[in-house]
Amino acid sequence: MQQATSHLTLLQGQMPGNNGGDVETLLTPDTARNLGVTVGSHLALNLNIYAANSNPNGSPINQTITLHLLVSGLIKVTPGDIVWHGNDFQPVAQGAQEYSDTLLVSNEALLAALDQAASALHTDAVFTSQPFTLTWNYHLNVATLTTDQLHVFMGALGRLQGDVAHMSGNIQNNQPVTGITSFPYLLQVAISDSVAGTFDLPDILTRYASRVDVIAIPIFILSVLIIGLMLYFVSLIAHLLVDRQADAIAVLRSRGASSRQIFNAMVMQSVVLGLIALVIGPLLALIAAALLASHNLAPTGQDALTYFTGHLWDALVSVGWYALATAAAAILALIIALRYAVGMNIHALRQESTRAAHRPIWQRLRLDVVAIVIAFAGYFISLYVNSTQNVSATRSIVLFSSPLTLITPLFLVIGCILLLLRLYPCFCS
Repeated sequence: MQQATSHLTLLQGQMPGNNGGDVETLLTPDTARNLGVTVGSHLALNLNIYAANSNPNGSPINQTITLHLLVSGLIKVTPGDIVWHGNDFQPVAQGAQEYSDTLLVSNEALLAALDQAASALHTDAVFTSQPFTLTWNYHLNVATLTTDQLHVFMGALGRLQGDVAHMSGNIQNNQPVTGITSFPYLLQVAISDSVAGTFDLPDILTRYASRVDVIAIPIFILSVLIIGLMLYFVSLIAHLLVDRQADAIAVLRSRGASSRQIFNAMVMQSVVLGLIALVIGPLLALIAAALLASHNLAPTGQDALTYFTGHLWDALVSVGWYALATAAAAILALIIALRYAVGMNIHALRQESTRAAHRPIWQRLRLDVVAIVIAFAGYFISLYVNSTQNVSATRSIVLFSSPLTLITPLFLVIGCILLLLRLYPCFCS
């Protein structure tokens, strides 16, 4: 009854208590009007019960007991509340002059009355013509459920469903004889969703996992693009740092410093910078992600921020490998650039600055033309896939169109940039 308090509205009277006398009950105003009672009225409910006979060959004991009920209050329940499993406690017409009325009493009071009847009959259990239904409600803690746990959770639900079906199959073999069953006095065990008789939760989670797998494709492509651009930016900055110090390296070489001395000093500098970036980078990334999410996510999706705020260490560890790879790429790019720079002296530097530059490899391979061709090919393929949405499954369209939608503009931008770099000397001359 304590749990039921938050799922009903008390219109008149008070909640049932344990007064040691009559069983206190709650009614809706329509039910009270149909029974002709008010708050404080008494009801006598005749209940026909059965009990096992101490003589195995004897017939079951049949007796009628009277439950004395006291109307303690009038209530109203919210339609559709899953706690009541579709029961609104309103009277239901069974015929022209007959109604079926539903009353709400506490578990303890009803079980105490049945225990008294069982004690009077010197038996362990009593039965009625209609079996009782015992319902246990379990709620999923979706706040702690992540997409990585979906398949494990669906497997656990499948095992639970199998165990319940196996248990129910064993119980089905224990059919009652003349209304009497043996311990544990069960006729059927079933698992269902909030709608009785159905168990669609595994199918719902399967469809959700399928959507997650589909969404993972564009997320993976975006991640690869971001990581590629990030590594390119890191290598570019590394080469710029080495080019900035090329004059100082050439001067040191001309004044007697060995290549190994300069190389070790520069590598140590790059390692220190990489370690600093490894420590600061993940923290700045989490702060930036939290700020962007708070400004761009809808109010219903703000709970995703709890992954950062509530599990800060896990979030740092999850991006630790990316930060480590970026720092390693920066150090490697500096080392590659330094291997060329430390061999230069003043004379070699002057020759390098006056020598005509070679054509880069992307110009020799015509990668700008290749990128533009790939972009236009992806665009036309995407148009064709989207035009077949009436004859193709939506999942297939998403699987093909999402990568093309992300890859096409990327290759177009890369191709245009490379083409501009190819034509830039012509404009300058």
